[in-house]
Amino acid sequence: MEVYKVYHSYDLQYLSEMFAKQRDEYNTRNGKALVQHKCNSITYGLHSFKYEGARMWNKLDMSFRSTGSNQQFKDFLNGM
Repeated sequence: MEVYKVYHSYDLQYLSEMFAKQRDEYNTRNGKALVQHKCNSITYGLHSFKYEGARMWNKLDMSFRSTGSNQQFKDFLNGM
């Protein structure tokens, strides 16, 4: 939920600095993806909120990433 808020500019500034939207010149399937940064360690890299948040966001279906409201996204998460 926090990544959804950051992606759609609903959350605090310090969280939005953790995630960067992937820039594509073309209209591709991953148009709403987040940049997944490289990690140097497992404990502080692969298990971090910054890495896992982007990884899980990118795994979501495009239709769920582009839902129109927080409530629609919450309903989707509850249905999983």
